[in-house]
Amino acid sequence: MKYLALGCSHGKIPKIKTKDFDSILYLGDSAGYQKARTLVNKWLKEVYNHGSSITFEQFVGRRIYSNLQKKEIENARKVIEYINSLNKKVYTLPGNWDYYKDRFHKYKKNYYKKVIIKNLSNVKDLHLKYTENKDHVIIGYGISTNSEIKTPFQYNYYFKRLKRLFIKAKKKKKPVIFITHNQPYNTRFSRIRDKSSPVNGMEGGSNVAKDIIKKFKPLLCIGAHMHEHFGKIKVGKTTCISAGYGMKGDKVLIDAGEKINSIKFIRK
Repeated sequence: MKYLALGCSHGKIPKIKTKDFDSILYLGDSAGYQKARTLVNKWLKEVYNHGSSITFEQFVGRRIYSNLQKKEIENARKVIEYINSLNKKVYTLPGNWDYYKDRFHKYKKNYYKKVIIKNLSNVKDLHLKYTENKDHVIIGYGISTNSEIKTPFQYNYYFKRLKRLFIKAKKKKKPVIFITHNQPYNTRFSRIRDKSSPVNGMEGGSNVAKDIIKKFKPLLCIGAHMHEHFGKIKVGKTTCISAGYGMKGDKVLIDAGEKINSIKFIRK
């Protein structure tokens, strides 16, 4: 099977020139645009540099927050509509910008399901779910923006859900592709390398993703989130791919069966 993997478009419709793939792996963060990201960085500087407890909505004001939210959701929908229009099966999951509501993000309205991916015939949400095709089982884990181990209940909840899926997948006797929003913890791809960011140099990876990889050894783990990292590494027996920054045109073509045949990184 041939896959096109990308993520972190942040409201910008990707340019996809090739059609030589069977399915699309969209790794989250269709929402967001440059003005919002600039304001978020200013807010984070206030939080990290001055120890402020102010929320983002309080920082920018309710009117600006509401307008940003509306624009982000509109842009996210356009991105996913375009990907859906390519008439390929799209396996996706929510990123941390995508307005996904669950037990750990109750303050968010669930625009991800209600607006962003709603009624798109080729799009299948794989967050904490699995699917299979003729060659692989694909398991998804979205949302994660940093280490879950800081909140043990959250770590245990996600790890147990994914563990059940991997045990179920083992019965299919097919290689597993693990798609994530974040990168596995304490790897070359999980360290923030962005001098404009107030969290530059900090560790931002997912303990859940790392521990699942170590325990179940999927053929591939493909993530995004860390825009500055674009390439591949090995974590044990698993090839881990960082799909880079979709907003700048990064994407990855993967050809795999029982083994990985080829990986091509496209930066344009």
